[in-house]
Amino acid sequence: MLPTDAPPRPDTANGELVPHAEQDCTLWDVDKIAEGVALITKALPRRMTGPYQLQAAIAQIHDEAPNAEETHWPQIKALNELLLQISDNPIVVLNHAVAVAIADGPTQRPPAIGNAGVRQATG
Repeated sequence: MLPTDAPPRPDTANGELVPHAEQDCTLWDVDKIAEGVALITKALPRRMTGPYQLQAAIAQIHDEAPNAEETHWPQIKALNELLLQISDNPIVVLNHAVAVAIADGPTQRPPAIGNAGVRQATG
Protein backbone atom coordinates (compact mmCIF):
# COMPACT_ATOMS: atom_id res chain seq x y z
CA MET A 1 0.00 0.00 0.00
CA LEU A 2 2.98 2.34 0.30
CA PRO A 3 3.08 3.26 -3.40
CA THR A 4 -0.53 4.43 -3.31
CA ASP A 5 -0.19 6.02 0.12
CA ALA A 6 2.85 8.20 -0.67
CA PRO A 7 1.03 10.84 -2.73
CA PRO A 8 -1.50 12.96 -0.87
CA ARG A 9 -5.16 12.39 -1.72
CA PRO A 10 -5.61 13.16 -5.42
CA ASP A 11 -8.76 15.15 -4.87
CA THR A 12 -9.82 18.59 -3.76
CA ALA A 13 -11.77 19.49 -0.64
CA ASN A 14 -14.87 19.23 -2.85
CA GLY A 15 -13.94 15.66 -3.78
CA GLU A 16 -13.01 16.55 -7.36
CA LEU A 17 -10.23 14.49 -8.92
CA VAL A 18 -6.92 16.28 -9.50
CA PRO A 19 -5.20 14.77 -12.56
CA HIS A 20 -1.68 13.51 -12.00
CA ALA A 21 -0.29 16.22 -14.29
CA GLU A 22 -1.74 18.87 -11.98
CA GLN A 23 -0.58 17.34 -8.68
CA ASP A 24 2.36 18.86 -6.81
CA CYS A 25 4.75 15.91 -6.55
CA THR A 26 6.92 17.84 -4.08
CA LEU A 27 4.19 17.20 -1.50
CA TRP A 28 4.55 13.43 -1.83
CA ASP A 29 6.11 11.50 1.06
CA VAL A 30 9.63 10.66 -0.19
CA ASP A 31 10.30 8.31 2.74
CA LYS A 32 7.27 6.19 1.84
CA ILE A 33 8.30 6.23 -1.82
CA ALA A 34 11.81 5.04 -0.93
CA GLU A 35 10.42 2.33 1.32
CA GLY A 36 8.02 1.24 -1.40
CA VAL A 37 10.85 1.05 -3.96
CA ALA A 38 12.88 -1.11 -1.60
CA LEU A 39 9.95 -3.44 -0.90
CA ILE A 40 8.90 -3.93 -4.52
CA THR A 41 12.50 -4.35 -5.64
CA LYS A 42 12.88 -7.10 -3.04
CA ALA A 43 9.48 -8.73 -3.73
CA LEU A 44 9.43 -8.97 -7.53
CA PRO A 45 12.27 -11.48 -8.01
CA ARG A 46 11.32 -13.68 -5.02
CA ARG A 47 8.41 -15.64 -6.45
CA MET A 48 5.85 -15.76 -9.20
CA THR A 49 4.66 -12.23 -9.76
CA GLY A 50 0.95 -11.67 -9.30
CA PRO A 51 -1.42 -8.77 -9.92
CA TYR A 52 -0.69 -7.02 -6.63
CA GLN A 53 3.06 -6.94 -7.23
CA LEU A 54 2.52 -5.62 -10.77
CA GLN A 55 0.08 -2.97 -9.56
CA ALA A 56 2.55 -1.92 -6.86
CA ALA A 57 5.35 -1.71 -9.44
CA ILE A 58 3.18 0.48 -11.70
CA ALA A 59 2.28 2.76 -8.78
CA GLN A 60 5.94 2.95 -7.82
CA ILE A 61 6.93 4.15 -11.29
CA HIS A 62 4.38 6.93 -11.00
CA ASP A 63 5.67 7.78 -7.51
CA GLU A 64 9.30 7.93 -8.58
CA ALA A 65 8.70 10.40 -11.41
CA PRO A 66 9.41 13.97 -10.30
CA ASN A 67 6.42 15.12 -12.36
CA ALA A 68 3.86 13.69 -14.77
CA GLU A 69 5.93 14.55 -17.85
CA GLU A 70 8.86 12.44 -16.65
CA THR A 71 6.83 9.31 -15.91
CA HIS A 72 8.44 6.30 -17.62
CA TRP A 73 5.45 5.28 -19.75
CA PRO A 74 7.20 2.51 -21.74
CA GLN A 75 7.87 0.71 -18.46
CA ILE A 76 4.28 1.25 -17.30
CA LYS A 77 3.08 -0.07 -20.67
CA ALA A 78 5.22 -3.21 -20.29
CA LEU A 79 3.97 -3.86 -16.75
CA ASN A 80 0.38 -3.31 -17.85
CA GLU A 81 0.91 -5.85 -20.64
CA LEU A 82 2.03 -8.39 -18.04
CA LEU A 83 -0.92 -7.51 -15.83
CA LEU A 84 -3.29 -7.87 -18.78
CA GLN A 85 -2.05 -11.45 -19.28
CA ILE A 86 -3.24 -12.46 -15.81
CA SER A 87 -6.28 -10.21 -15.40
CA ASP A 88 -8.87 -9.07 -17.91
CA ASN A 89 -10.41 -6.71 -15.38
CA PRO A 90 -11.97 -3.72 -17.25
CA ILE A 91 -9.78 -1.26 -15.33
CA VAL A 92 -6.66 -3.20 -16.35
CA VAL A 93 -7.83 -3.14 -19.99
CA LEU A 94 -8.42 0.62 -19.83
CA ASN A 95 -5.13 1.34 -18.03
CA HIS A 96 -3.28 -0.71 -20.65
CA ALA A 97 -4.93 1.26 -23.47
CA VAL A 98 -3.95 4.55 -21.82
CA ALA A 99 -0.37 3.37 -21.26
CA VAL A 100 -0.05 2.30 -24.91
CA ALA A 101 -1.43 5.61 -26.15
CA ILE A 102 0.93 7.64 -23.97
CA ALA A 103 4.02 5.46 -24.43
CA ASP A 104 3.69 5.06 -28.19
CA GLY A 105 2.43 8.53 -28.98
CA PRO A 106 -0.74 9.91 -30.51
CA THR A 107 -0.08 8.44 -33.95
CA GLN A 108 -0.26 4.91 -32.61
CA ARG A 109 -3.63 3.28 -32.26
CA PRO A 110 -4.22 2.04 -28.72
CA PRO A 111 -5.59 -1.47 -28.33
CA ALA A 112 -9.32 -1.81 -28.62
CA ILE A 113 -11.07 -1.74 -25.29
CA GLY A 114 -14.35 -2.87 -26.77
CA ASN A 115 -17.13 -3.12 -24.24
CA ALA A 116 -14.82 -3.83 -21.29
CA GLY A 117 -16.77 -3.05 -18.18
CA VAL A 118 -19.72 -1.53 -20.05
CA ARG A 119 -23.03 -2.47 -18.53
CA GLN A 120 -26.38 -2.10 -20.19
CA ALA A 121 -28.56 0.53 -18.61
CA THR A 122 -31.75 -0.81 -17.18
CA GLY A 123 -34.65 1.24 -16.50
